[in-house]
Amino acid sequence: MTIKNLDGFFAPASLALVGPSRHSGEVLEHLSRTLLASGRNQSVYLIGLPDLDPGLTGKHVDLENLPTAPDLAICLSAAETTPELIADLARLGTKAAVLLSPGYETWTEALVQACREAARSTRLRMIGPGSLGLAVPSLGLDCLLSAKSPTSGDIAFIARSGAVLNATLSWASAHKTGFSAVVSLGERMDADIGDLVDYFAQDYKTRAILLHAEAISSPRKFLSAARAAARSKPVIIIRSGRSHDASGSGLTHAGHLADPDLVYDAAFRRAGIIRVSDLDEMFEAVETLARVRVPQFDALTILSNGRSLASLAADRLTDLGGKLAELSEDTVNSLSAYRRTSRNAESSSDPIILRAELDPVDLKAAISTVLSDKGTDGVLVLQAPSAFTDLADTGRAIAEAARENRRRTGRRKAIVAGLIGDDGSARGDLDEAGVPCYASPAEVVRSIMHLAHDAQSRDFLMAAPASVPQDFIPDAETARAIVDGAMKENRTWLFPQEVSKILVAYQLPVMPTRLCKTPEEAGDHAVEFFKKADHCVVKLISQDLPFKSRIDGVRLGLETPKSVERAARELIRQTKRSFPDARIAGVSVHPMLEDRHGIELFVGLADTPTFGPVLVFGHGGTSVEDSRDISIELPPLDLNLAHAMINRTRIAKLIDGTSTRPALDRDALALALMKVSQIAIDIPEILELDINPLVALEDGLVALDARMTLGEPARHPGRDGKSR
Repeated sequence: MTIKNLDGFFAPASLALVGPSRHSGEVLEHLSRTLLASGRNQSVYLIGLPDLDPGLTGKHVDLENLPTAPDLAICLSAAETTPELIADLARLGTKAAVLLSPGYETWTEALVQACREAARSTRLRMIGPGSLGLAVPSLGLDCLLSAKSPTSGDIAFIARSGAVLNATLSWASAHKTGFSAVVSLGERMDADIGDLVDYFAQDYKTRAILLHAEAISSPRKFLSAARAAARSKPVIIIRSGRSHDASGSGLTHAGHLADPDLVYDAAFRRAGIIRVSDLDEMFEAVETLARVRVPQFDALTILSNGRSLASLAADRLTDLGGKLAELSEDTVNSLSAYRRTSRNAESSSDPIILRAELDPVDLKAAISTVLSDKGTDGVLVLQAPSAFTDLADTGRAIAEAARENRRRTGRRKAIVAGLIGDDGSARGDLDEAGVPCYASPAEVVRSIMHLAHDAQSRDFLMAAPASVPQDFIPDAETARAIVDGAMKENRTWLFPQEVSKILVAYQLPVMPTRLCKTPEEAGDHAVEFFKKADHCVVKLISQDLPFKSRIDGVRLGLETPKSVERAARELIRQTKRSFPDARIAGVSVHPMLEDRHGIELFVGLADTPTFGPVLVFGHGGTSVEDSRDISIELPPLDLNLAHAMINRTRIAKLIDGTSTRPALDRDALALALMKVSQIAIDIPEILELDINPLVALEDGLVALDARMTLGEPARHPGRDGKSR
């Protein structure tokens, strides 16, 4: 990752429009108009554009006769001549070039590589091809081929799609939202989203970074840049294209469950990025996080002039996982002068219902009273118009309270407004005071949750990992030797006893299991198991039929060695009859676990095209793919991440115990997740892994079944190509 020469895009002292243009006259006319209207502070040279009026934009020169190398070149010439042009610009000392186009373009890889080679000697940076351009409003630089021109502000906006860029700039114009920079990426020939995030993370003029992406071409670089940026400013992303994502291998449950978009979710969460799902939510997140950022946001107070309105907001807050603040007795007493008469005894965490006729001075006082309470991290002021109040006066009162709060606490507590039915006339004072404002309870609560998620993400980024037990020293050499041996035999999977040995090498508790090639062998091995167990289990083993429950390939509750032998014979016979082409390795035999409080869980590894290995955890058993109660994380995993991974599933409530069930060994489970993460790091040839079920017990856990698939790993960012 490098930000070298990116200042050529965002702080150029001079720029050149370079032709001859392959585009229509409308493109040149638009560029002339925007460059003139922006009041630019840069010298502009026109090269190979004889029909362009120099009075509008600059002066005509030849490339060879430039008085000085332009920092930024806006290239309009034919695609096939671009490598030669880039080489000439690099020789002159130009820092950056935008390969401009009014529509998305795809160049051949040979042409793209030729441009890269031409730029390499001086590290000339390129955006495009197919870029709509860029703008830096504070410098008066606007070479965007967009419907609206951005105004100056503190949001850096990087977009893959021209339509998303145009929609966002139109919204920003209507909502008086400005930008430190706007960039249309195009085909990402050179400078990509990771480079630009890294640049804007260090830009003091940028308070928030807004991204639109379809895919991440350099995941390691992007995640590193985003993680660094998110510590100091919000990074918001909207991703399109999930309907085109490639699905998993289908050889394991983990491969099926590791949906690519869920993997993107995990990657964004790991980097501290706030992900939004649609343009409406993106606009809400931008308005909120660009104006308000607080160190913590665990509990909120609602002030409203309508009980039902407040209830709608409180209900939505609960739905989204938010919490109402518990106010102190002193605060509750101080607010009594502003409240309606209570219908019933109310909790100190209930919304505060204000009198309908409350004047702006008293509204401001009520807001300030709430914000002085240590138990709340912010206030939602939710107001509907009434015969006694004017929303414009309400907006001014909220704005004044926000300014006072900022002077007193230094932005440590948040104020968000919901003015229901406002026609826009009440927003002016709020915009100037930096108070986000929305028109419905649902919108305002969703925006508030962005504040909470942002604060939680930063806490997680800063958290020190929990210590790992000192006695966890995996026997990686034994595990590698097993995998190496299987791959030398050109096997793409491991036998059950090999899987068990690898799990044991990583100190994962495994039910003792024997692979038996014949029914008689199964009966013989069962004799030893029955010395300690009351029942045994027999399972059909075939690399062509990995999902045993789907082929009726399991027999439970077997009580004698003879019944084990009969079950093995029956399984082999029925499988040969139903699947004559399947390769049958035999059957596995193991004691049956009988614990009425144990819960069947699933832990897996999957290999993904973009981010490489990912961990999958959730509710296990035969319906693991139907319940979809899972969470996904990228390795490496520490114990904090492992516990957070458990918390994101519904089954976590049962693991932690209920009124009718004991709590299970959550610490052992978190440690097991971390150990599986280490397998992914140490032995990348294990492409996919299922441990299903992994039974959680009151004291410990045990794996009852597992499978691993092998292969030469792709060189994913964050993962070595081979074992060492």
